[in-house]
Amino acid sequence: MVSIIGLAIGALVIYWGVNYYRKLSANIAAAKQSGLPYVVAPLYTFSRTWMITHALWLPFFEALPTAWTEPFLT
Repeated sequence: MVSIIGLAIGALVIYWGVNYYRKLSANIAAAKQSGLPYVVAPLYTFSRTWMITHALWLPFFEALPTAWTEPFLT
Protein backbone atom coordinates (compact mmCIF):
# COMPACT_ATOMS: atom_id res chain seq x y z
CA MET A 1 0.00 0.00 0.00
CA VAL A 2 2.75 2.44 0.95
CA SER A 3 4.70 1.65 -2.20
CA ILE A 4 1.67 2.45 -4.37
CA ILE A 5 1.27 5.83 -2.66
CA GLY A 6 4.99 6.50 -3.01
CA LEU A 7 4.87 5.55 -6.67
CA ALA A 8 1.89 7.84 -7.24
CA ILE A 9 3.62 10.75 -5.52
CA GLY A 10 6.79 10.09 -7.51
CA ALA A 11 4.83 10.01 -10.75
CA LEU A 12 3.14 13.30 -9.89
CA VAL A 13 6.48 14.94 -9.11
CA ILE A 14 7.94 13.71 -12.40
CA TYR A 15 4.84 14.89 -14.29
CA TRP A 16 5.11 18.32 -12.63
CA GLY A 17 8.82 18.59 -13.52
CA VAL A 18 8.31 17.61 -17.15
CA ASN A 19 5.34 19.94 -17.49
CA TYR A 20 7.30 22.82 -15.90
CA TYR A 21 10.21 22.24 -18.28
CA ARG A 22 7.92 22.12 -21.35
CA LYS A 23 6.22 25.40 -20.37
CA LEU A 24 9.56 27.06 -19.65
CA SER A 25 10.92 25.94 -23.04
CA ALA A 26 7.83 27.28 -24.82
CA ASN A 27 8.11 30.62 -23.01
CA ILE A 28 11.82 30.92 -23.83
CA ALA A 29 11.07 30.22 -27.51
CA ALA A 30 8.35 32.90 -27.48
CA ALA A 31 10.74 35.38 -25.86
CA LYS A 32 13.42 34.66 -28.46
CA GLN A 33 10.90 35.17 -31.28
CA SER A 34 9.81 38.53 -29.88
CA GLY A 35 13.32 39.93 -30.13
CA LEU A 36 12.98 41.66 -26.76
CA PRO A 37 15.59 41.17 -24.05
CA TYR A 38 14.61 38.55 -21.50
CA VAL A 39 15.86 36.88 -18.31
CA VAL A 40 15.28 33.22 -17.53
CA ALA A 41 14.43 32.89 -13.84
CA PRO A 42 14.24 29.48 -12.16
CA LEU A 43 11.23 30.52 -10.13
CA TYR A 44 8.04 32.53 -10.30
CA THR A 45 7.96 34.82 -7.28
CA PHE A 46 4.18 35.22 -7.32
CA SER A 47 3.38 31.51 -7.14
CA ARG A 48 1.76 30.20 -3.98
CA THR A 49 4.55 27.68 -3.48
CA TRP A 50 7.21 30.39 -3.52
CA MET A 51 5.24 32.72 -1.27
CA ILE A 52 4.80 29.99 1.34
CA THR A 53 8.37 28.61 1.25
CA HIS A 54 10.51 31.61 0.26
CA ALA A 55 11.96 31.94 3.77
CA LEU A 56 13.43 28.44 3.40
CA TRP A 57 14.95 29.07 -0.04
CA LEU A 58 16.31 32.62 0.21
CA PRO A 59 19.39 31.70 2.30
CA PHE A 60 20.32 29.12 -0.34
CA PHE A 61 19.92 31.61 -3.20
CA GLU A 62 21.82 34.31 -1.32
CA ALA A 63 24.75 31.89 -0.87
CA LEU A 64 25.06 31.52 -4.66
CA PRO A 65 27.24 33.90 -6.67
CA THR A 66 25.59 37.27 -7.28
CA ALA A 67 26.02 36.97 -11.04
CA TRP A 68 23.72 33.93 -11.00
CA THR A 69 21.00 35.41 -8.83
CA GLU A 70 21.06 39.13 -9.63
CA PRO A 71 18.54 39.03 -12.51
CA PHE A 72 15.74 37.47 -10.46
CA LEU A 73 16.46 38.30 -6.79
CA THR A 74 16.96 42.04 -7.11
